[in-house]
Amino acid sequence: MKYLFIFSVTIAMVFSACEKIIDINIPPQDLKLVVNGLARMDSTKLEVNISKSLSILELDDNLQQINNAQVVLKENNNAIGQMLSQGNGNYMLSNLAFNPNSTYSLEIIHPQLKSAQAKFRFPAKPVFTITDTAYIMKTEYGYTRSIFRIDMEIDDPANERNYYRVNVGFKYNSYYLNEYGDTIWNIGNNKLPLFQDEQSSMVSSSTDFGTLVFADDFFDGKKHRMYIDVDSDLMMYPDSTPVSVTLERITEDFYKYEITLTNYLANRDGIMVQPVLVHNNIENGFGIVGAMSQKDSTFIIRTFNDFKNTQKIRH
Repeated sequence: MKYLFIFSVTIAMVFSACEKIIDINIPPQDLKLVVNGLARMDSTKLEVNISKSLSILELDDNLQQINNAQVVLKENNNAIGQMLSQGNGNYMLSNLAFNPNSTYSLEIIHPQLKSAQAKFRFPAKPVFTITDTAYIMKTEYGYTRSIFRIDMEIDDPANERNYYRVNVGFKYNSYYLNEYGDTIWNIGNNKLPLFQDEQSSMVSSSTDFGTLVFADDFFDGKKHRMYIDVDSDLMMYPDSTPVSVTLERITEDFYKYEITLTNYLANRDGIMVQPVLVHNNIENGFGIVGAMSQKDSTFIIRTFNDFKNTQKIRH
């Protein structure tokens, strides 16, 4: 034990003697515009956020929003409107009618920073159907719980890579009792957390809670059957509650941004992992401007307690 103690002290002294502070001379980098936005085909407005990039030694608390930029939206290289600052780096342009066959671009001009540009086109609207719904019992780690499973079929276009996001939501977010004791639901869109479907290599979106992201790598040009699961405890609401499944087709740039951002957030605090570069489609800047088209399928569900009294539950 005595020799072990002496050995441990010696090792500690050796490592402490090797400690040395090295000043690294990092040359200053040109700061750039950071632009983030997602254009929706069915929307009549476009919103983006603009900020200034940080140097490698700056903290996130030093993030500076840009409110004095000139942001022009172009359709097929023709200017169709200038986005207006809403404060906190947010810009918006309303009364739009997007054309699925057009190419759009954003040009961002700032008095002190280099101008930045971004281009995008809208994917075609996805085609899918809900083929079945059921409550199933699922056992994991010795715990059994009820799951609400939604089976769906995607009709994927052939000879092209396609990228998707899917989410499930209730069409309300809160309720109250009126003077007669009736339950009054306030309408909203309350997205639910989904379990990943291993069949289609889904990942959870880092930009949109309750949304799963995937590509057609394993079913290009085919009718693809898949399922998504929701914890049935979240489905304990009146039968009159509409549930909406939303499938979005997104651009390749936005898909790559979602995947790399997820990997970056998962690894950014690790000291033994390889750095992850987040995908960027901003020319002379950083960030992402993506585009998407969506289709919704809405239906009424039966509560689990009501369902199990009249139907068999799948295992």
